[in-house]
Amino acid sequence: MQAYAAVGGLFLAATVFAWFSLPRRNGDVAGVGLAGAGALLFITEIFRDWEGRGVVFGGRLNIPQLVGLGMVLLGGALLLDWRRRNTAAGKVHDV
Repeated sequence: MQAYAAVGGLFLAATVFAWFSLPRRNGDVAGVGLAGAGALLFITEIFRDWEGRGVVFGGRLNIPQLVGLGMVLLGGALLLDWRRRNTAAGKVHDV
């Protein structure tokens, strides 16, 4: 499982690095990185041994999956918040 997590991390790093070359708004790269890391954590935890990690919702999720879900939600909120705020002000940054 560690190998799959490492490959997923490399893919996420490549995606975030490629995101730098695209036209973007402030916070887009952070939002994509946070949401991607959360999704990677959530998916890889499905296949790991749950013993000692704590379970919630009657054993349907474990604590790291809950953290990953929170990261996805925060990353999405960051993307939506920045887009709404910068679109209203007419700001787009090409860095």
